[in-house]
Amino acid sequence: MDWNFIEENYPNYYSCDLILLSDILRRKVDGEQISNNDEKLISGWDIKKVLTNLEEEIFLKAFINKSKK
Repeated sequence: MDWNFIEENYPNYYSCDLILLSDILRRKVDGEQISNNDEKLISGWDIKKVLTNLEEEIFLKAFINKSKK
């Protein structure tokens, strides 16, 4: 994922819950520690599947937003 592209083109990048969730899931997949509250939030999820779908949605929204500029 080209996060520079996403950061430049995703609407409200710095205040978007989907971006935050993507970050949490990516850290979990990468084996980094996440908070206990985040662990509870994603408990029972197919993390890789959710992350893949979420990243596709984020990229598409950024792409569409860029094409409108």
